[in-house]
Amino acid sequence: MSLHETLEAYRKGNLELWCPIMTVYKEGSSNLIEYLGSGLIRQNEEQRLEFVLIEGSSAALFENLKRMLGNTAEIGKLLPPDKYYSLEATDLSGKTWKAERLLVNPYFGRAGIKVMGNIYLLDHTESSDSQNTAVELEIFSDIKLPLAEATKKTVSVGKNEFVSWQRNMATFKVGQCEFTITNKNGIITVVVTSENTSTPKYFETRIIEALQYITARTISWRILQKTGDGKSITCLRSPDDTSPPSQLSLPVDYIHADFEGKWIWMLFGKYLEHIYNFEAENRFEMHPLSAWLHYVRKTSAGSIFTRGLGLGTAVEGILECEFSKIGTLSQEDFRSIDEMIAHVKAFAGDENIRKRTIGALGSWRTIRAKDRLRILERSHIIRPEDMIAWDSIRNRAAHATPPEKEELQKWIDNCYKAEVLLNHLIFNAIGYEGEFTDYGKSNWPQSMYPCSRTVPS
Repeated sequence: MSLHETLEAYRKGNLELWCPIMTVYKEGSSNLIEYLGSGLIRQNEEQRLEFVLIEGSSAALFENLKRMLGNTAEIGKLLPPDKYYSLEATDLSGKTWKAERLLVNPYFGRAGIKVMGNIYLLDHTESSDSQNTAVELEIFSDIKLPLAEATKKTVSVGKNEFVSWQRNMATFKVGQCEFTITNKNGIITVVVTSENTSTPKYFETRIIEALQYITARTISWRILQKTGDGKSITCLRSPDDTSPPSQLSLPVDYIHADFEGKWIWMLFGKYLEHIYNFEAENRFEMHPLSAWLHYVRKTSAGSIFTRGLGLGTAVEGILECEFSKIGTLSQEDFRSIDEMIAHVKAFAGDENIRKRTIGALGSWRTIRAKDRLRILERSHIIRPEDMIAWDSIRNRAAHATPPEKEELQKWIDNCYKAEVLLNHLIFNAIGYEGEFTDYGKSNWPQSMYPCSRTVPS
């Protein structure tokens, strides 16, 4: 089966790779546990990847069984690295496929061993002569994007040809990277080309993070093809577990306002440039800003109360990761706090009150999120009404005080204003100046953000 046929089968959900050579192994503290045989990599009914390895010989049965009996994990504890397996398999066409961080289920019988497990990422790497860097992502999603450029479609009926134009493409440039995004048959394809010899190690993750911000949705790629540094990599990814859709609002409502995507793709580019050089330890590690957005998307999918809780916490997290240098205390401030603590330590009254007071004074060494927001508000980076709304839902959510029935509309209004605050913080951090959807005002008009590129100290 050619690589093209493999990808087409995966898109249809019926991939089967018969592998005459398959190895499953792990690096333990002292031994290399290995299963060697033939097997199959396939998609199950949920389109997730899984494998089956058959080791026909029972010569190693006793040794493997002895090791497995000592391989139990303590319930409720994170699995250490030596509990995970890796897979390497050669299919009938000679292509080598690899997968990591597998949890396997071995079954022992008289005829040998059957090993089964689920695969999240399946990689194939081969050499490439291409001098340029290219990344292609396929996203199996019904998500809407402003793809305003038209492509020509010709249909022949007998001797007649019928031509139509379909708006399903966007092209733009971010730095030295050329982007082409299309939507065809429910698959969004993102193609990125660059004359640079290399891009960041996990560039595909940064692209997805930028897409997740502008769409306010949690999405992931299913097929990755990447060339660069003399290599061509193809990666297949099992679908993520389904979860309720995010209720977070679009930073720029391109569905109703920015039809051609002028502002949304500018915002995408600014966000991508901001996180471009983030050095991640693995493919799944997100930039801190993206991690907070992921958290607030997940909490917004719950109740209106968890939506407020997520927004309150995410704003604090973004302030810490993007504006940590704002509002630092002076040495004189620290000396004053130390003097106050020393004074309280001499207090001869109730011991519990003394300890609580010392703890409260110690917290003054750290600048509060509210103090940072006040500085940003004075610099016209955020609006006072949005800050007040955020403060209201943050305090009530943190103290487990959900809104009463008659307060529900006010709570919803405050959540929308907190979303505007969150977006304004991001706009300033990434240097975006342009249109946004103002959920803090009635009828949600489109407004312009007067971004200040100078962050106060």
